Amino acid sequence: LSGLLGRIVQHETDHLDGVLFIDRLTETGAMKLREDVDELVLDFESKRRTGEIASDEEIAARRAEWEAKYS
Repeated sequence: LSGLLGRIVQHETDHLDGVLFIDRLTETGAMKLREDVDELVLDFESKRRTGEIASDEEIAARRAEWEAKYS
């Protein structure tokens, strides 16, 4: 595959392999995004502390409930 479709398929395949787009960045590309990524991390951690985003344990418990219910 090539073009946009190729990028989409690669992106989705990467999800299955546990690869993030930031894992594929060049050193220069990573440097350009560093400030934005740091800001995103701080925002995520803040929302976790306030409960706006569920904890990993809460997410795992919900997933287990859904798996038990639908499988």
